[in-house]
Amino acid sequence: MPMNVAHRGASGYEPENTVLSFRRALEMGADAIGIDVHVCASGEVVVFHDDTVDRTTDGFGKVSEMNLHALRALDAGKGERIPTLQETLDFVGSRMKIDIELKETGCAAPVREILKYAVDQGRSYDDFFISSFIRPELETMRSLSSDVRLSVLFNWMTQHRALEFAESIGAYSVNADFTLVDADLVRAVHEKGMKLFVWTVNEKEDIDRMRALEVDAIFSNYPDRV
Repeated sequence: MPMNVAHRGASGYEPENTVLSFRRALEMGADAIGIDVHVCASGEVVVFHDDTVDRTTDGFGKVSEMNLHALRALDAGKGERIPTLQETLDFVGSRMKIDIELKETGCAAPVREILKYAVDQGRSYDDFFISSFIRPELETMRSLSSDVRLSVLFNWMTQHRALEFAESIGAYSVNADFTLVDADLVRAVHEKGMKLFVWTVNEKEDIDRMRALEVDAIFSNYPDRV
């Protein structure tokens, strides 16, 4: 069975990238959550997808230009607040694995420090995956740690030499737009000794097709369907 990854938490039911969505994913039996991170103006790593807060909160502005206090004042949906990465790790504990997507340049070093602290407190690097479309960020993360599991994200625009790059940094997996996935891609990834994770798969027929192709993880907004 593929790993069941709740995309931004159970975001089909609750506000994305909030503790409420992570709790719902846990209740639905997800094996992992997939979250997104930025560094805000005051230096904290916050869990948020977009460059700006406009789409998913009652505020507006760029995440990188707002300090944590300003971000905390926003309603991220149903009264939820934007969590930090540390708070997310504290909430999840050892109950689920976490895929952390680096959304901008400059995330790798502070995320690495947070993971190192978590491991020092008894967690395992095997509990985490660091993913990104930004290849230099993944290279930076690899230079900072040989232990972190790296995942190379790609879609139709960024698929050029994705497998070769993943192999060059010793990636654990490649994370592909599910519309690009066929038996040949699954075979090619597995032959290189890597896992194939697919995103974002919400419809039952697509979930069934991915399972039949024997992918290794399915990201979905609806973890109960997986």
